[in-house]
Amino acid sequence: MTRINNLDEPEIKGILRRLKALETATPLGSSSISRGSLRILSPEGLIVEGSARVSGVLDVTGTENVSGDLNVDGTLNVSGTETVAGTLDVTGLLKLIGNALLTGDLIIGAGGEITVAGSPSATLGVTPSGYPGLAWSGAGWVAAIAGNGVVLSNSTGSAFARVTPSAAALVAGSTSVQVSSSAVTITNLPQTSQPANLYVHPTTGVLYRSTGISA
Repeated sequence: MTRINNLDEPEIKGILRRLKALETATPLGSSSISRGSLRILSPEGLIVEGSARVSGVLDVTGTENVSGDLNVDGTLNVSGTETVAGTLDVTGLLKLIGNALLTGDLIIGAGGEITVAGSPSATLGVTPSGYPGLAWSGAGWVAAIAGNGVVLSNSTGSAFARVTPSAAALVAGSTSVQVSSSAVTITNLPQTSQPANLYVHPTTGVLYRSTGISA
């Protein structure tokens, strides 16, 4: 006599349960590879819409394209060539341990400085006078652009030197010597009772060597 399968029997229920589990299973949901490897050859074979975590080593021998943000909390070691075509913002300390070759422009904006260590150290930036220049820390020396000339001065005294395209001047208090291509001018020249051999024009202050003195 033919036997009729009873779907309510425990064996049949178990088979149906396992069959349904196979039909609705996600094989890679909790899978792992302890030996061997997983190779994906399709152009877009691995798509991660959630998140991925790598606790070991990730070796990339081809091109890695990142169109979003790349956050690196640890150390980024680059042994090859790095090309940056966009803007590079560095908010922390930038250390150049090796040599640096600059073929473009280096622009120091407002508030920026370049300090050269030494004794005393020298700082290139905006000087206390408001002009761009070079200042020596602790020594009081400042070389700065002022108008159409360069001024070298010291904060501890009143003397300074000024050079323009057409003249140069040495100033100490109220006494000065100015040299141009056409004249030498002296102000507040000390007087003496010795025989004269120089002549200073009383109005212009121009210095002349006198040739009209008899022996």
